Amino acid sequence: MKRTKRIFAIFMTLALAMSMLIVSSAVSFAGATTQHTITITTEDKVGDHTYEAYQVFKGDYANGKLSNISWGTGVDGDAILNAVKADTTTFGAAAANAATAEDVAALLGTAADNPQAKKFAAIVGEHLATVAGTSTTGDTGTTISVTGDGYYFVKDKAGTLPTDNDGAAEHKGDAETRYILQVVGDVTVGAKSNTVKSEKKVDDVNDSTGEAVTLKDSADYDIGDTIPYTLTFTLPSNYADYTTYAATFVDDMSKGLTYNRDAKIYYGATDKTGADITFTQDTSATSSYTGGKVYKASVANLKTAAPNLVAGDVITIKYTATLNNDAVIGEAGNPNKYHVDYSNNPNGTGTGHTPDDVNIVFTYDIEVDKVTGTGNAKTALGNAGFALYKLYATVPAGKTAVTSIKYDNGSKDYTIAEGENWVLVEQKQPGANVSEFTFSGVDDGTYLLVETATPAGYNSIEPAKFTVTATHNDGDTPSFGSVTGAAAEGSTITLGPLTRDSKTVGLKTEIVNNEGSVLPSTGGIGTIIFYVLGSLLVVGCGIVLISKRRMESR
Repeated sequence: MKRTKRIFAIFMTLALAMSMLIVSSAVSFAGATTQHTITITTEDKVGDHTYEAYQVFKGDYANGKLSNISWGTGVDGDAILNAVKADTTTFGAAAANAATAEDVAALLGTAADNPQAKKFAAIVGEHLATVAGTSTTGDTGTTISVTGDGYYFVKDKAGTLPTDNDGAAEHKGDAETRYILQVVGDVTVGAKSNTVKSEKKVDDVNDSTGEAVTLKDSADYDIGDTIPYTLTFTLPSNYADYTTYAATFVDDMSKGLTYNRDAKIYYGATDKTGADITFTQDTSATSSYTGGKVYKASVANLKTAAPNLVAGDVITIKYTATLNNDAVIGEAGNPNKYHVDYSNNPNGTGTGHTPDDVNIVFTYDIEVDKVTGTGNAKTALGNAGFALYKLYATVPAGKTAVTSIKYDNGSKDYTIAEGENWVLVEQKQPGANVSEFTFSGVDDGTYLLVETATPAGYNSIEPAKFTVTATHNDGDTPSFGSVTGAAAEGSTITLGPLTRDSKTVGLKTEIVNNEGSVLPSTGGIGTIIFYVLGSLLVVGCGIVLISKRRMESR
């Protein structure tokens, strides 16, 4: 009986030992065949992405560590090893002696955003081999199924970034992603390739009131005015994943805009001084506008140009353009568009293209028609001259406020109120066959129309003050709104819409001159007539009064 018990005890001991060996083996090697799910959330994405996973390192996972590390099935390990060995600047002198995957892994820092890890990820992206799994899209994200513990490299599948509706490879501001993840169980990560963003804005100023509205999509200006523009570019959330990051700022201007070559770039909100940046006309590029020009300014590597930049920082470029004599008048406006070509693949080469951001500037005509007569009997009247003045809250550089305004053939002076700054817009000389006067390229503000020369035998109008008000619509497609004119109190002119080819281009008014003097001039024959008639009336009244008294006395 004792012998039987002893044999049973030995058997149980051997069985227990064998079971422990089996369990130990399972712990050491179960990771080689275990399936895991990598979930990538897609909140705030431009569109659905298709991701691929590649196994970089494999090994035995136990007690929170991966041991017995070797190259995974997803990469060319020899090529990666050689690239790491050659870069002792990044990985240190020990890199030259690396011989295995485990040696390479030991060279990498533990922080996700250290230079060694970023450079290693970039190298891995250039030496991929077999795909371990491809994502499928769900309601809340995309998932990838992989088999085996280890470190995986996750990236966008080549050629699958969301494109514009026309299929153009502009990616709508999107970028490729990159992860190196330790996968020893199911893993969920947020999408790292949030879209970059670029915008172009213009300031709008009312010269007469001094009121300025900044960072608009639309504005109106006088021809010859200097227009301030602001370009911005927001860095992506995975900016840290890039070892180099290039950006080219592309501005397409219509022919009515002349670039003043005064651009400055500001790297982030803390850069208050900025630096000069050169926009050069790209003569090989075709403008979207007839007669337009495409300008480009490039920064080869933002990482070296501005080392302190981080994800989400905004790069700002400011410059001015002049509204020139080729400007389109009225509601068609003078548009331009802006986008940025940027690095969009942290795993290698690749360029994205932000959506075009459109901006537009308007300018208008004021037409003055000189006529005589009324109703259907109105006819054009020549030999008149006009001048248009604009009121400025502050006189800008290059312009001069006048000290006197004369009208009625120079015989009268308009009273300039204290503090008023009137600047001559344009002087129109009289002509025998000229009855239509167009003051071209003006914007909102307060104006004074003066009849400087009056045809012989006709009355001159008093200077007419009026205000031009313009509206335009901001948004993705900025557009014209309206332009109206209102005469000041006491003015006799009326302003209405001016159209050409069924499009509003500005305002028009009629100036009616009547023949003859309204009142006789002092000391002239007219006053003598009044004196004679008055005297006769007085004498007549005296005779009637005397005759009446004599009749009563009888």
